[in-house]
Amino acid sequence: ANASGVYTVDVSTLTAPYVVQVLANAGGQTVLLHSLATAADVGTRAVNVTPLTEIITASVLGTDPQAAVAAGTVPFNAITGSALADAETALERCLAPVLSVAGLGSVDLRSTEFKADHSGLDGVLDALKVTRDSGGYTIALVTGGASITVDPANLGASTTLAAPTGAQLDALTAASGDIRSLLGELAARFATA
Repeated sequence: ANASGVYTVDVSTLTAPYVVQVLANAGGQTVLLHSLATAADVGTRAVNVTPLTEIITASVLGTDPQAAVAAGTVPFNAITGSALADAETALERCLAPVLSVAGLGSVDLRSTEFKADHSGLDGVLDALKVTRDSGGYTIALVTGGASITVDPANLGASTTLAAPTGAQLDALTAASGDIRSLLGELAARFATA
C-alpha cells in the first residue's frame, strides 16, 4: 500500500473470486482484516479492506474469515456478486444513521473509494470501533454511548446503530488531527536530537 493506504494487486495469474487479507492497525491493535472480490470487481472498482468489510466477509463466507483462510477452507462458491451486495446492504442499513450524519447517505462500504483524510467514509471508520466477540461483531461509537452487536450469519436482523451528533464527529476529527500533529512534532524533535 502507498502512504494513503491505496494498493494494487496483479491478479492476472489468479482465478476469481478473491479473498483479500491485510495485516492492519485498527483501534490501536494489530489485526487481520479481510475483504472479498469477484471477477467483476477487477479493474472496475476499489476493494476496501476495513473492519466493516471484515463483517461483510464473515457474512458471505458464513464463517470467521481468518480461520477459513488459515485452514484453507474458504467456501469460494459462496462469494458471488449478489451475496456481497446483500451483506453490504444489510450492514449499510445498520449504519444508516451514522452514514447520514457523515453526509454519505447511500455508500458501498466495500467498494466506495475514499482518502485517509478523516472525512466521508474515512470519518465514519474513525468514529467506529469494531470488535469480534462471541455474538458476532460489536460496532460502537468511539465517542461512547451507542453500540450494536451484529451476527454475520443474520445481518438483516441486526439493529441500527444510533448516530453520533455532528458535534461528536467534529470533536473526534479535531482530536485525531491534534494527536497526529503532536506525533509529528515528537518525531521531528527526535529526528534532530
